[in-house]
Amino acid sequence: MKVREYLKAAEKFIQFDDKIEKRALEFQNYSFTAMDAMHIAVAEYAKVDYFVTCDDDILKTAKKYSEMINVKVISISNLVSEVINYAQNN
Repeated sequence: MKVREYLKAAEKFIQFDDKIEKRALEFQNYSFTAMDAMHIAVAEYAKVDYFVTCDDDILKTAKKYSEMINVKVISISNLVSEVINYAQNN
């Protein structure tokens, strides 16, 4: 029931397809777990600005392969800092 409520709040629903699966498999080659790879592939496909995580392993791997990932993988604390900096400068 909780998941249904979260889905109702979503602005966009991404249907998993072969393109996302192929990209997720590429991410697994970069040492992401299958689930993490899938989440990042969906984030890329959705063209989100940030993939926010508190998982240090994801952050470390994403930093190592940042040039191959088309979404900014960022910690919650770094996101807050970016938002504050943006607000102060605009």
